[in-house]
Order: sequence, then structure tokens, then C-alpha cells
Amino acid sequence: RAKDLLADHGVAVVHEAARGRLLAAGGRPGRAASQVCLPRAMVAEAVAAAPKRVRLCGKRPGRDVSLPRADHGFIMRTGTGAHGYVDPATGGYRNMDIADVAAIAAIGTGLDQVGFIAHPFCYGVHELTSDIHSVAELISRTDKHIWLQPYNVENVEYLMRIVGIAGGSRDRPIASTIMCSFSPLEFKVMDVEALIQSGRAGLPVHACSLPSAGGTAPLSAAGNALMAVAEVLAMVTLAHVLAPGTPVIATPLMFTLDMATGRALHSCPESLQAKALAVDVLGRGAGLVTHTYGMGSDTPDVDAQSMAERAMLGQMVALAGADILGGVGQLE
Repeated sequence: RAKDLLADHGVAVVHEAARGRLLAAGGRPGRAASQVCLPRAMVAEAVAAAPKRVRLCGKRPGRDVSLPRADHGFIMRTGTGAHGYVDPATGGYRNMDIADVAAIAAIGTGLDQVGFIAHPFCYGVHELTSDIHSVAELISRTDKHIWLQPYNVENVEYLMRIVGIAGGSRDRPIASTIMCSFSPLEFKVMDVEALIQSGRAGLPVHACSLPSAGGTAPLSAAGNALMAVAEVLAMVTLAHVLAPGTPVIATPLMFTLDMATGRALHSCPESLQAKALAVDVLGRGAGLVTHTYGMGSDTPDVDAQSMAERAMLGQMVALAGADILGGVGQLE
């Protein structure tokens, strides 16, 4: 069904040069000017060619992580994107500050279960360059692999330069990059550029699909999974054409809208089912390394709901075969 969706409807690629390369590689023009239909054979070729093993390097070999793990287990990573911070000293809630990156780096570096650390969104610096400040602060305070997310297309090249200066190379990538879909079935210039430049620098790419059931995806768990699988397969195809050989980690990060409040829930039963289904299809079905939320909760408090949701979410996606469980330390 996902391959049919890509072949018949296609995806919008709001990056003119990339769209041209996709069409030259066998894609077909879609109904809208920005749309490209991806034939089934084109998608199948990309999935077959995608690396099935990924190495996330630290600053020293002892910090390297190879996926899938030989013991069929998983690794974990800290959260990104959360704008709030619960101060461990006072218990008070406030905006995340650039100084808090040091605490996150210290905790993430000290926990063996955390395979790599994501840079958070920070206040106290200009919001247009928050990603640059946060990545620079994090990469200087840990010897573990880091996960970076560009916030502006102009920042992508600069982030790659920070990684290179900190000791990364094509042979030993000490960072990996988030590429996100803009659900439903669209890819912005910034994310396509992040893929292209990550390919040049040798950085693995986490192909993140973030649909919300009832919002940017169908309401059912199966419909939500269909949207995520289609978007991830599209990103694998983009990588095959625009950055061949780049390791792509299939990352379905899915939500379900609470129709009473409009909140996007990621630990409710419908989201658990959709994540597990998408991980199973992309992992066991397509043979890709997989990554999804495996920790975190929909409650703002460290309470019984938080513990129950983390336990259910972690168990569900781990049994589905996820290689990376995200959201350590994340609430709400």
C-alpha cells in the first residue's frame, strides 16, 4: 500500500534541483508542480541498495555503536525538541537554557544505556541559531555520538563544519542528522539539503516521519502507519538518488491527536500500535535499521502514568524490533 501511494500519488519535493534529479532517475511528474511520483521499481531498488548496518561513532572507538546489535537488543537516546526543562535542583518548570545542555551531556554521557545524545532546543541564544549554539555546546561536552537537527537551511553547512572541527570524518562520523518529512508526503528545502550535505560529509541520516493520526494522517493506527512507512520509503529513495551510499535509519515518530484537546499524544494505545506496526514493516519487512520513540510520556509529571506509559511504549516497540528507542528524560 505504501509503494502504491508513492507510485500513484507521489510526494512533494520543494527543492527544485533535487526534484529534477529524481525525475531524471526515473520519477514521474505528479499532479502538482512540486510533486514527483516514485515508481515501485525505483523504491524497491533504493531499499535494496540502502545500507543494512549503521555505525554511530563517538570521539573514541570505545563509544562506537553498531546497529543492528549482535544481541538483537536496542540502544537509547535522549530527547530533542522539548522547549521546557524541569530543574533537578528545585523541581521547578522553566524554558530550556543553553546552560542546561551541560547537564544533559553529563547525564547522557554517564548512562551506559544511552547510545547517543540529541541536542535540545535552547533559549538564551537567538532562536534562528539555537541549533548551532546547542550542537556546539553538546559536542564539546561529550565523547559520545550526537544527533543534530538543523532549524534553518542556512545553518546546515555550518553544523557540518562544527562536526568536522570536533573530529568527525567520513570514516568516523561522530554525528548523525535528522531529516524530517512535512506530513502528509512533503519534503522542505531544509530537510532535503540536510540529506544532501550529510551525504557529502558521510553522516548517517535518520529519516523521520512525524504524522499525527486524525491531523496529518488517517485516524486509524493502520492509516497512521501507512503514512509513516510511505514517507520513510520516500526518504530512502531520495537518499539513493541524491546521496547514494548514505546510511539511512528508518525513523517513524508518530502521534495521535486527542480530539478533545488537540494535543498530539505519543504514548496512547493508538500511537503504540502504529509505531510497532511501522517498525515491524520497515525493520523486519524492508531490512532497515529502525528508530522510534521508546521512552517518554504524555503526562507533564514524573508520576504513575509516566512510569506506565514508558513501560508499555518501551516494551511494545522493542518487541517489534526497534534498534533505537528515543525520548529518554522526556515528558509531555
